[in-house]
Amino acid sequence: MNAPDANMPRTIKEYLDSLRAALEGADPALIQDALSDAEIHLRAECAARPTIAYQLLALPLGVIYFSVTVTGLAMGLDPDLNIQIWGASPEPTSIEATLLSIATIVFGVLFLTATLHLARWLGRMHGRLAKRLLVSAAA
Repeated sequence: MNAPDANMPRTIKEYLDSLRAALEGADPALIQDALSDAEIHLRAECAARPTIAYQLLALPLGVIYFSVTVTGLAMGLDPDLNIQIWGASPEPTSIEATLLSIATIVFGVLFLTATLHLARWLGRMHGRLAKRLLVSAAA
């Protein structure tokens, strides 16, 4: 790997100062145009790179999204899990068993619907987060 040159500019300001020094003695309009074009180009290149903040947020948010969605789907689709939440199941021939089955189905459908709406909302919020962190204002 090549060692970095000690005279290599590290910031946009340093680069523009070295460009100004290299163009010393040239037409002032040419110097101003070159400096302006170089600054615009360098700032656009810096803004085009994705921010590290998105990468740092993506993993924990993905784990949370996955956990919430899988838990919600399991709660909405598994009647045995719902019965365990409501309590011990009564005798299968009693009216209580029928009411519990109906309540379990209603609870499951409502919970599944809420989970799907939550997943849709999380997707929209994540899209907004990604757009805010990854898309430059000039685009």
